[in-house]
Amino acid sequence: MDGEMMAALMGGASGLVSAVVGGSAAVWAARYQGRLAVRGALETARSTYLGPLDTARRTAQREVFARFLTVSQEWARQAGPAAAAAQHWDRSVCDHLERLADEGRAYVDLHDEVARRYQRQVSAAGDRTGSQKLPSMCCWKPPEPM
Repeated sequence: MDGEMMAALMGGASGLVSAVVGGSAAVWAARYQGRLAVRGALETARSTYLGPLDTARRTAQREVFARFLTVSQEWARQAGPAAAAAQHWDRSVCDHLERLADEGRAYVDLHDEVARRYQRQVSAAGDRTGSQKLPSMCCWKPPEPM
C-alpha cells in the first residue's frame, strides 16, 4: 500500500464521514422544520377554533353583565324607600335613647335584657374580667354608596 492507496482510502473515508454528517444534519433540519410546520398548523387551527368561541364568550359576558346591572339598579330603586324608612326609625330611636339618658332615666326594659344576654355571652366565651362592654346600639350608619 503506497501513498496513492492511502490517499484514496482517506478521501473515501472523509467522503463517507461528510455524507453521514451532512445527511444527519439534513434529517435533523427536516425534523425541526416539520415540528415548526406542525406547531404553526396547530396554532392556526386553535385560533380558528377558539376565535368564534371567544367571541361567543364575550357576547355572553356582556349580556350577563347588562342583565346584572339592570337588576342591581332596579333593586337599588326599590330598596331606597326601605333604607330611608330604616334610617328615620334609627334616628328617632337614637333621639329617644339620648333623651332618656339626658333625663337620667334607664333605657327600656328590652335594653336591659339585651345587656344581660350580652354579658352572659361574654362570660360564656371566657372573658371573666368584664373588659368587654356592651356595644353601642345607637345610630346605625348605612354603607357608603358606590
